[in-house]
Amino acid sequence: MSIRYAALLAATALSLSAPATIRAQPVASVEADAEISAMEAAFVAGVAGVSAGDKQAARAGFEEVLSLHLARDGARDVDQFLAAGSDERLESYTAWLAERSAAFDGKDWRGYEYYALVAGSYSAILSLRSSVTEREELVDGVARGLGVIAFAATLQGKYELLGKLYAPVLNGPDAALEAAAAQEMFGRARSEWSWGGARRDGAPRLVAELLALFDRTGGRADQVVANLRELQATIAESEGRLDDAQAALSGSTVEFDPDRRAGLLFQQGRARAATSIVLGRSERLDAPDLSLDDARKLLEVEGLTGIGRAGQLALHAVVLPVYRRELTIEDEELRSLLSSHAQALFAAGRASEAEPILASLLQFYEARFSLDSGWGHEFATRLAAALEAQARLAEAGVLYRQLWDIARGYGQYAESATLDYFAPFIANLIRRGELTEAEAVSEDVLAKVRAAEAEPFVLKGFVLVRTEVLLARGELAEAERTAREAVALGAPDADWSMAAGFVTPDRESRRLLATILERRGQAAAAEPIRRNILIRTQENSMVPREGSEMREARLELARNLATQGKLEATELFAREIRVLSGVYGRDSEQVLAVSDPYARYLLASGRPGAALSPARRSLDARLAARGRTDAAAGSANEAALAAGRRDAALLVVATAWSASMP
Repeated sequence: MSIRYAALLAATALSLSAPATIRAQPVASVEADAEISAMEAAFVAGVAGVSAGDKQAARAGFEEVLSLHLARDGARDVDQFLAAGSDERLESYTAWLAERSAAFDGKDWRGYEYYALVAGSYSAILSLRSSVTEREELVDGVARGLGVIAFAATLQGKYELLGKLYAPVLNGPDAALEAAAAQEMFGRARSEWSWGGARRDGAPRLVAELLALFDRTGGRADQVVANLRELQATIAESEGRLDDAQAALSGSTVEFDPDRRAGLLFQQGRARAATSIVLGRSERLDAPDLSLDDARKLLEVEGLTGIGRAGQLALHAVVLPVYRRELTIEDEELRSLLSSHAQALFAAGRASEAEPILASLLQFYEARFSLDSGWGHEFATRLAAALEAQARLAEAGVLYRQLWDIARGYGQYAESATLDYFAPFIANLIRRGELTEAEAVSEDVLAKVRAAEAEPFVLKGFVLVRTEVLLARGELAEAERTAREAVALGAPDADWSMAAGFVTPDRESRRLLATILERRGQAAAAEPIRRNILIRTQENSMVPREGSEMREARLELARNLATQGKLEATELFAREIRVLSGVYGRDSEQVLAVSDPYARYLLASGRPGAALSPARRSLDARLAARGRTDAAAGSANEAALAAGRRDAALLVVATAWSASMP
């Protein structure tokens, strides 16, 4: 060992541990920990040599890593290996990369780190030995290798290792190496958040750790730090932590897009401040002072940034009066804004406000094109949904029946468009309790679909509708049979994928089958189905981590486990209450949907003391609920709210009484 390398190694010595099993030639745990710690120390010494521009010290560090690996089988030392032919060395390098990939696929994170150290060291050695490798290429390669090793450390939860791995980068003289290293890890953090599937939960921690490293006085990666802060803001925003998102953007030395900051302000309800940023002025910000061009510029914020439902409504409150003043229903711009506004109102649970907007749009398109048109169908369906949300089921049924009569007249039973008209019509019949008609119509239509030899994906949709009818009628055995048929018409459990933001028939068929099994008292048989749904949902990184699809998958599994009395349900329920309380408030309907079944599960499983807290949350949410103002649904709604409050109060009494018993 050279004196120069020994000094670098001493300066960067690490005292570390590493979990799990190395893939090839496993050794005892203590020996494996010591071996990987030594390899980490040697690799960091190599990085220090690169940063200092000392190729001899850098090679010594990386060759020490390779030497430790080669010593495991005792076949040869590092000098012999490097003197071997290029084909032989390439074969070994390819094998190391394959081992690294296999370890990653198998979630063997220690094995992943081990082979990342070996492969990364050999790659660096090649660059250092080459007379044609440019300095920039060497720096990028070392930053990439270091990034793989650091990422492997985080997958093992060894975040404390990051500071030691990057110490020679941060303390060394090479600014380019720091910028390249930061960029490499930013790319990994962004990838974990965007595409990490079940690992997405680790992305916020990874971003925070990277900011702690690179966001510093005298740092040399300002643009990457700004990108990390933007990613941190995006994560916080997606979880409803708008103040944290603003803080992330405000803490950067790089100026962010004004529309980005304005979008967050709209979400926070600070419309005037947002308007001021977008228009670049502090006066004439009220609706009478805004021009149509001002309103158009403000509306661009909605398209350029994901401002969410609350942000949409706050923005529309500013621009809609201007559009209505300057335009008429004949103008497509106004119709587009009205449609977007109605959708935001409906999604916010304000269906009675969305109704007149949708009715006016339907009236326009029906007069212009007829109900039997794309626009006519869209707004008739949306208006019917708004009526249903107000418990005006019969009125909605009139619209659904008109649309179904139109579709039925074409007799195109092999077409997916026919299903779009049929499914909501039958669903409305079920909600209204018209099960005899729903049963007869669904049986007749499904027979016609089969006779038309519809494609499997079309047939699957009609079979699902039929299954819903059978379930509503309590014909569980037949419902299970058709649900299994629907599942079989799609992809196998290992192959189907979740479509973010869209109805996924493969998912819905499995959800329906699991529900039927649970209704039949077969929760254990339904459990693997619920787990499959959650795994497939987590694997699609486009599904928001706290979005409705993910929450549904977690909660449906939690309820299933609770039915079986499994303790895992406690962790799932508690997590949902914690997250939903932070995003929507402890008295929200979202918290109610979790706290009530959680409290009942704890009480039924003999833990009344633990049940008391979620039971109280359930009562708080019930008391905070407000009835609809629609006259047609008012009395029934108030009665339902009163019944819910009574049930929640009785639950609190039951848990408190049971908890007080010796």
